[in-house]
Amino acid sequence: MKTKITITHNGFHGYTSRALVVDGKPGEKVALTDSQIKKLKRAACGMKDCTCGESLIPRQQDAWSWMPGDPIFITIPKVGTEIEINGNYPQR
Repeated sequence: MKTKITITHNGFHGYTSRALVVDGKPGEKVALTDSQIKKLKRAACGMKDCTCGESLIPRQQDAWSWMPGDPIFITIPKVGTEIEINGNYPQR
């Protein structure tokens, strides 16, 4: 079952959202594809010289140490379709 989710990040560079289509049902833990991981990793901070360390990948995994081929998982929300993440420096 394909499920569209939105990950919203509140961090150093403000609010950022990205939508993904994952293969799973609500409440399931699913592996992201390499392209989805790259999309989330770049979204919160696309600046090459920035050291904020922000990422749209949920905290249980370190996005900056990710290597292609390493699995990263997210849990599809049981209710709704949005995952909210606060960054290292959330905006008020």
